Amino acid sequence: MAIEPYRRGTLIPRPVNRNIRYAHEDGLVAAAKIEALQYATQTALLAAGSASALETNLIQTIPLGEPRYRAIADAFVVGATTVIYRMGMH
Repeated sequence: MAIEPYRRGTLIPRPVNRNIRYAHEDGLVAAAKIEALQYATQTALLAAGSASALETNLIQTIPLGEPRYRAIADAFVVGATTVIYRMGMH
């Protein structure tokens, strides 16, 4: 059986039309998830850069707190990475 191109005025069977609609909806959901992941990634990267800059500044200003600053900054990066990873897995 040959596949014929759709012609104007031709009725599309309901199951086919429904599948097309579902595929379109799935595509919209996928695109929204990608945009959300991109936004979250960009936000996390900017925040990690800011945390690193602050960490460096604090180490230079108050060197005694260096281990604490590093631990806090590292914990932030791990937390942000976990959020991004989980978003990508769903």
